[in-house]
Amino acid sequence: MTDDASPENLRKFLESDDPALVRMGISLAKGAGVEVTVKDLEHLLKSEDVETSKMGFTFAEEAGVGDEAIELLCEALGKGNKAATRALGEIGDARAVDPLIEALGDGYSDVCNIAARALGKIGDVRAIEPLIELFEDEALGDKSSPRVVAEALVEIGDARAVEPLIELLHVDDYVVRDTAVETAAEIGGTDVVEPLISALSDFESERQRQYAAEALERFGDERAVEPLIEALGDENEYVRSSAAGALGVIGDERAVEPLIKLVGDEDWEVSDAAKEALKKLGHEVE
Repeated sequence: MTDDASPENLRKFLESDDPALVRMGISLAKGAGVEVTVKDLEHLLKSEDVETSKMGFTFAEEAGVGDEAIELLCEALGKGNKAATRALGEIGDARAVDPLIEALGDGYSDVCNIAARALGKIGDVRAIEPLIELFEDEALGDKSSPRVVAEALVEIGDARAVEPLIELLHVDDYVVRDTAVETAAEIGGTDVVEPLISALSDFESERQRQYAAEALERFGDERAVEPLIEALGDENEYVRSSAAGALGVIGDERAVEPLIKLVGDEDWEVSDAAKEALKKLGHEVE
């Protein structure tokens, strides 16, 4: 072994901030039979710069210590290192999924949002349930953004997320509720209509029936016509009103007679909703 390839000299290469020197150090170490450890690359991996952190991981993989590098980044993630969290997402390695899921429970919204984005980039289905649970979290506004969580689920793009998202129709927060439905539609397309129709028949939750009718309005799908006509007879006035509004938007003639009957509803808001729906269908009613 030459003096240039001594462990001490190689460490100087490896500890450099110059990528070319670090790569040279790894190459020389391999040739000289000197073991490169994750400690040698820690200064890159724990950098506050995402690109530097990613580069450190690339070098770690080249040196055969990729597993240890992931562990180090996950350790930094646990200490709130945002660059490490972003890097884990950019690297896209499934070994980071469990630590990132754990980071979703972080008390700081920045870390939680970054972890959600990282999980979206990795695209592992294990993240679906924890991300959906974030929607339901009472402290969602302090921990994460519904839109960030939604974008992560869309990136994962797995249809298994559709029904759990539709179940969030019971949530009081309209932002969370609307985002969940929009996300389900983006993932499942028009396939989301059937779960919404099922939610319209949920006799345990008046609120869920109302929100299901409101959600069906935005799709304008004729499959919902008969179930919405049936909902015009719901015992809850908000459900009746929302169903009338949805039928007006869908514009199917099958709704005309049931809506005319609804004009005489004892609740004036329901009656007005029926009149407005009939107007959209081309039937003026005094």
